[in-house]
Amino acid sequence: MYLQFDANHRRPTFNDLYWQPGGNTQLQPEKSWGLALRGQNKRLNINSKLHLQVSAKTYYRQINNWIQWIPNPQGVWSPRNVKSVANYGGMAWLESSFEQGKGWVFSGFFSLSATKTFTTKSSIANDASLYKQQIYVPVFQTEARIRYQTPNWYIQIEVPYTSKRYISSDHSNHLPVFFTAFV
Repeated sequence: MYLQFDANHRRPTFNDLYWQPGGNTQLQPEKSWGLALRGQNKRLNINSKLHLQVSAKTYYRQINNWIQWIPNPQGVWSPRNVKSVANYGGMAWLESSFEQGKGWVFSGFFSLSATKTFTTKSSIANDASLYKQQIYVPVFQTEARIRYQTPNWYIQIEVPYTSKRYISSDHSNHLPVFFTAFV
């Protein structure tokens, strides 16, 4: 297990500053700090053919002067500094494999992440986003994957899932939950 602390500084990009239409030359640099606690990848050998690997992480991040692109009333997207944003969450992974001999392997993977990202302070009067999930940031995401592999070929099915994402600061509109499948 390990604990990580970091501090970051991010200047606005040229697109943030000068994109036409919508760039904002008044943007301030983002400043952030964060903590993360992660359990080490633990590989469990159930027997000589069956293996499991488990990992988990939790984190907290505070971002000041966060740059976010938001549509204005005319529908033009423009970046702005949201005064202060908090971001916290967790992730967990589980991976397994079963070796059938001579290069034949059946494996599976599952991950789950939960993220809460919200404005804690705003320079906008009566900001509807205060303490609400940020727009376009899903709370939950998962991925499941099954793979069957031989020495010469493999087939894999992957199914990612994304929870709804709000598209308005007051949470009156959102994009629906979606998942897809890849073969």
